[in-house]
Amino acid sequence: MNDPHVVSLTYAFDHDAGVDYSRAASVDYDTPECIAHLDREFLRLTLRQHHATATGARAAVEPLITAWTVASSLDAPDRRVAFRFLHYELIDRAPSVGGLLAGATLVATATVTGSATVSCGALPSPPRAFRATPLIEAMLAQYQVARDHPRICAAAAYFCLTAAKTRVRRPEWKGKAASDNVAVALALDVAILDNMWRLSTDVGGLHTGRKVSDKAEIDRPRAGHSQRDLAWLCEAMRLLTKRLGEWEAHSGGLKPLGMSDLPPL
Repeated sequence: MNDPHVVSLTYAFDHDAGVDYSRAASVDYDTPECIAHLDREFLRLTLRQHHATATGARAAVEPLITAWTVASSLDAPDRRVAFRFLHYELIDRAPSVGGLLAGATLVATATVTGSATVSCGALPSPPRAFRATPLIEAMLAQYQVARDHPRICAAAAYFCLTAAKTRVRRPEWKGKAASDNVAVALALDVAILDNMWRLSTDVGGLHTGRKVSDKAEIDRPRAGHSQRDLAWLCEAMRLLTKRLGEWEAHSGGLKPLGMSDLPPL
């Protein structure tokens, strides 16, 4: 092969079988790297740039794949999806004798689990301004575990809160002004950050608390979290993680996020 060129990459669209996408229309999306086409079974990415190997082509589109998966999981926590690499299409742009078309197929079909219970009329759309960094993937994982296991919700919320503040904060921001400035940078009400701190630090008994501060709390534990507290913390984690991904994309004009966007406390 004199001039190998990857034309396209194909991924399986994996999702819970509890969600039925049979009536959903396909999704098309253009980026500088590729033209994306998602149907009910597969995601096909036609490359715009030259890549001689599938490894190089996959590395180029990985930010899109990751952002699409993470953003979809944050937008619809009950409809988790994934894209699993299947195969690539390879041509020789300068064959010595005739043209050559090749590819490597890893698996053949998409995977679903369970039985269909919910009909969804739309496939997950790619995020227009969202970047999924390793930190944001870690925050998503914390949120997902906390959502399934409320007893660790306070610890997960504390992780997400401190992770976001550490990522955004500048060295010159000190004390309470640091939270205020982080809130401004992320275009959200500082009360969201303050309540995440309060509920993950000052509230919570032996079963849902993030920490035990002194011996007195062992004999006289603090009040535990209410179900409303835990639901609020989970939703705050989700929205903060999504907002940090939007901030990472350097998208200007972030839509303000306030306490009214969360459940009542």
